[in-house]
Amino acid sequence: GICKSTDNRAAAKWAAAAMGNATAIAAAAKAGKTEDVVPHQKDLGCACQGCPMKYREKTTTRFAIKKG
Repeated sequence: GICKSTDNRAAAKWAAAAMGNATAIAAAAKAGKTEDVVPHQKDLGCACQGCPMKYREKTTTRFAIKKG
């Protein structure tokens, strides 16, 4: 993904954590274990908020990866 192609290790780590949490949520939901969804849901939200706030910026027409 974009995180690895730009050699951004911190963002790649967040993306990997987000994918792990999304996978755990899907597995818990499929198994009917809703109580196991909540902790992963919170962690997924943190990962999904942190990366864009640090690495993306709004342009006049879209979001873009920040320079540098």
